[in-house]
Formats: sequence, C-alpha cells, structure tokens
Amino acid sequence: MTNPDASHHSQSQDNAPLHPAETFGVQLQMFWAKNRTAILIGCAVVLAAILGKGGYEMYVEQREAGIAKEYAAARTSDKLKAFTTAHPTHLLAGAAWLRLADEDYTAGRFAEASANYAKALPLLKEFPLQGRARLGAAVSKLQAGQVTEGVAALKLIAESAAELKSLRAEAAYLLTSQAASAGNAADVQKYADMLDQIDGQSAWAQRATILRATVAPETASAK
Repeated sequence: MTNPDASHHSQSQDNAPLHPAETFGVQLQMFWAKNRTAILIGCAVVLAAILGKGGYEMYVEQREAGIAKEYAAARTSDKLKAFTTAHPTHLLAGAAWLRLADEDYTAGRFAEASANYAKALPLLKEFPLQGRARLGAAVSKLQAGQVTEGVAALKLIAESAAELKSLRAEAAYLLTSQAASAGNAADVQKYADMLDQIDGQSAWAQRATILRATVAPETASAK
C-alpha cells in the first residue's frame, strides 16, 4: 500500500483531483496478493520472539502451527469470520479482521469497514499492520460521512513520529486529496507542506505537488 504509482494515474484528463476513496481503494487491490505469505512469516517472527521469553515452547509451537494453517486456509469471508470466532484474541485474528475490513471497503460498506478495522487494531499491537489498520479506519470514516473524525484520525497518523514514514506520507497525501476534493486551497497547501516535511522525495509528495498546482489556480480565479 505504500506504492502510489500502482494505484492510479496522477490526474484524469480534466485535472480533477483524485479523491481519497480512489487512492486508498486501489491500494487494497494488490495488497493481499503480495503480502499474504509475508503476513504469516511476520506473525511467526513475533510469536517466536514471545516463545523465546520462556515457557511451554513445544506445545505452543505446535498449536501456533495449526492456527497458522487454519488462517492460510481461510480464503472466504465466512471462513475468515469463523477463524476470528475460533481464535478471537490471536494475532492472526487481527489480520483476518483487516482482510474483512478491506473487503468491506472495496465493496463500499464503509461503516462496516471502519468497525472491522477497529477490531483489528488491538490484536495487531505487536505487528506493523496496526498502522495500516489505523489508516483504513480513518479513510473509512471519511467515506462513511464522518469527515471531521476521519480528517482528525488522518492528522494523528501524519503527525505521529511513532508511525512508519510511508504511512505518515500516505495519510498526509490523503488529507491533501480530501482538501482538494472539498475545494479548500488553503488546506491543500497546509497538508502538502506537511507531506514535504515528512518525506519530500516520496511519490506521495510528487502527487501532492500536482494537486497544489491544479487547485490553487482555480481558487484564485474564482475570487
């Protein structure tokens, strides 16, 4: 999800700003195909670190291997939901809720997506995917009509030094895009500047520069 070049051409023929729903939604299309195995490996690394602290290693190792197989076999929404019911507190249940949330978002069920991202968050607390769930929850709120809450959540991500730079940059771009969609040139400038400070060399920053160039002249001519 950190590859903006794969998501969409920068602007349409008429230079209309790209809406956050389009930007984030296209990112979901390739995410699970690319990262399904990496997620299982990442969870295994986290669990290995926990096991290294001591305890009943053999039993837990065998149990975790079985749970990982169940997760890998859960390729439908119903099976994912069954997995979360069977293992409600497991790290992989967080990944399952994230997948369900992405499916809801892609289908336009934004309220359901926001709720499922929220379920994933506490379960992914020791895994980098938590930031991605947080970003999904924020964008889902925007699309569900909770614009104030969605913008506030994106700002928290963009301003947090604890988040990955790539996620902060994406959040800042989504804020810029939301402002452009609303025709707010001042906020486009503000969030584009924020993005420059986070990672001025990123592809997100390049796209924000395009938004800044296309929105500002329109606003100025309207005055």
